[in-house]
Amino acid sequence: MPSFSARLRHGELRTASRKGAQDFATPAEKLSLLLSAFGSARSHKGLTADEVLIFLAAGLPGSGAPDMVPATKPVTYIEISVLLKIPKETVRRKALRLIGNGLIKSTSEGLKISDLDSWHQVARSIFGCGD
Repeated sequence: MPSFSARLRHGELRTASRKGAQDFATPAEKLSLLLSAFGSARSHKGLTADEVLIFLAAGLPGSGAPDMVPATKPVTYIEISVLLKIPKETVRRKALRLIGNGLIKSTSEGLKISDLDSWHQVARSIFGCGD
């Protein structure tokens, strides 16, 4: 039987993980799937790891929102900074690039997702959900 990493490279596990087979994976296999999905999300629009996290955080559902439905209320730089434990200035600087790419927009109340399709695509690639 091929190794886990060989099966992952050939795409055998990607489809299975979307259908619940991930529940049977070892912790190392689950971590490999997560890292692979995160890498795919990074390459989506040439984003850095911080930018992927900030993009997802900008659409973080508020309390009471259905799972994986992007927030309709803007999220502040400080809220993202506290959530991700990175400096506010880093969030601001990385957000400017996301704004330039048309993925998020800045409002007087904070950051808001402007490209919902991309947000769902990134969320799906990492978490296997987002519809």
